[in-house]
Amino acid sequence: FVTNDHGNPRHTPMELIEDYLGLPLSSVSYFDGEKGQLVIKNIRYPNGLALSKDQQTLYVAQTTANLVSRYHRGEDMTTWSFNDSVHVDSAVDNLEWDGQGRLLTGSHLRIFDFVAHMEDENNPSPSEVIRVDVSADTMTYERLYRNTGEEISGSSVAAQLGSEMLIGSVFESFFLRCQM
Repeated sequence: FVTNDHGNPRHTPMELIEDYLGLPLSSVSYFDGEKGQLVIKNIRYPNGLALSKDQQTLYVAQTTANLVSRYHRGEDMTTWSFNDSVHVDSAVDNLEWDGQGRLLTGSHLRIFDFVAHMEDENNPSPSEVIRVDVSADTMTYERLYRNTGEEISGSSVAAQLGSEMLIGSVFESFFLRCQM
């Protein structure tokens, strides 16, 4: 699976319009080793992906929509139907399983601060880590970590092993190690 985070070519006026209007023109592709095809269409800036252990459920982080969406598999890996989403009030990024069947995501609390950080690393971008419980019919989430960008700026991923969590960012040259 691969996310196509934009529906328009890079560095074009239409890409900017897609971003600023939050147009759902992006997709998820699947490559079976011989051919690729779009399997989920009309979503907003998909980034992180996580496939359930039984390969029947696919989770997609829609960054600019602040959503983690759940899709159920049809007859094969090319057929997916939307089930539900959880809105997390933060621009979710990569997804990672925590070892207990929950998803972790590093996220950007204020997306325009993240854009400013991309342009100049001296502009801090608040960081957040969210854990999504996918075990129930309705997904829920909780915040595990939040800072204003001084400890780590622009978090994009989190991984947990036992009582320790590593937080990574888009541009920092280090990981932040936390005790849970």
